[in-house]
Amino acid sequence: MENALEKNLQAINQSFGETEDLVIRRFSLMDPSSRQAAVIYLDGLVDTAVISQHVVRPLILNFTGTAKNTHSLEELTSLITVSETKVIKNLNEINEFILAGDTCLLVEGEEGGIIAESKGWEQRGVQEPIVERATRGPQEGFVESIQTNLGLIRTHVNHSKLIFEKYEVGTVSPNSVMIGYIKDKAKASVVEEVRERLGQIDLEAVLESGYVEQLIEDNPMSPLPSIKVTERPDVVSGDILEGRVCILVNGSPFALIVPASINSMMQSSDDYYERYPQVFLMRIVRWMALFIALLLPSLYVAATTINHEIIQTPLLFTIAATREGIPLPAVLEALLMEVAFEILREAGLRLPQPIGPAISIVGVLVIGEAAVNAGIVSNIMVVIVGMTALSTFAIPQYSFANAIRFLRFPIIILASTLGLLGIGFALMVLLTHLLKMRSFGNAMMEPFAPMSPDDLSDSVIHLPWKTTMSAPWKKFKKLL
Repeated sequence: MENALEKNLQAINQSFGETEDLVIRRFSLMDPSSRQAAVIYLDGLVDTAVISQHVVRPLILNFTGTAKNTHSLEELTSLITVSETKVIKNLNEINEFILAGDTCLLVEGEEGGIIAESKGWEQRGVQEPIVERATRGPQEGFVESIQTNLGLIRTHVNHSKLIFEKYEVGTVSPNSVMIGYIKDKAKASVVEEVRERLGQIDLEAVLESGYVEQLIEDNPMSPLPSIKVTERPDVVSGDILEGRVCILVNGSPFALIVPASINSMMQSSDDYYERYPQVFLMRIVRWMALFIALLLPSLYVAATTINHEIIQTPLLFTIAATREGIPLPAVLEALLMEVAFEILREAGLRLPQPIGPAISIVGVLVIGEAAVNAGIVSNIMVVIVGMTALSTFAIPQYSFANAIRFLRFPIIILASTLGLLGIGFALMVLLTHLLKMRSFGNAMMEPFAPMSPDDLSDSVIHLPWKTTMSAPWKKFKKLL
């Protein structure tokens, strides 16, 4: 039997390619037979203190007073004091448990083995969200551990019907993906659609939630996102309570929320924590920033290139004076400055954190001032590009802001050729596309199209809590 144990250990070692981080620890059981045993685990994925104190130690010391010569795997399992154990009969299943951070116990004379839960790798603690900052509300963000993220959601949603379903995605390196929703509150059709799309994922590995997002979204070729992405547990909790479904991926601090809408992507978490007057102003400013980020450069190009009549004469003379001596046409001037800003923004993201912000600020100031002094661009173009960039940063959803940055360039080109007509054509195409877009069966333009009066109270404006709690929107209309 001892040879059989050694043969199994050798087979497991070879299946892992004799990697150095595979640990095989042999010891003797202190039962009357003194059988040989071994624990197998991957160093770095387990808590070695748990293995020593709760797996090996009980098997060495807890046989006092027994009259049996040998003990079955089920009896040995009762001695192990970890939170979860499992007896497996097929040793071909061992590898996937070891790769998941569990410990396998093999005993001389037994055909199967025992799997003991011992996960304990190093991970980042809960910290303040990096991308989605809020002035008020919980200051905790998701981390890379999916179990920690589940706990963060549970602390906000104390509901007995909050359900999490687990899926293994990845053919070569399986990873845990979980969907969360409240039973009887989330639409059954949406939940079923999420399950079906996750089941169709055929990748070797899923390392981040972005993989899942691109494979399950309704409109993969659209520049606009159809899935909401967030790193805030309170945002996920609020959406779950509203009947949406969240998707968590192990190893990613970003959760996916479906179905999504343009309206939901323009909302911030602190909209619900501040008083009504401030929220009203913030949302109006935010929607204004959306249109400025999308249209301001193209409106400038159209006004200075084709549609001069839309500018008052004094302002037209001022713009002409600032553009005197500029060799580039307005469209090339706008595109040059926009591309330069995007390069600076990308460089700021890639630079080391201590010097990134400093280099970005210096780059903007130095390059902008040098370009103006050299007569390449005008002062007013620097102002327009700066206003456009600031407006983009006012959009809460990062992926949606990136889409607006992308759409700005073709609109500028259309404005240079067709003027305001080109801008109108671009807006018509964009609006038509938005009206056709769906997110897991729901219209992306809800509650505007189709019109949903009950949901308009939480759209561009946010009505006071007392109003929305005491009476539906239909009753509130009587007060107007």
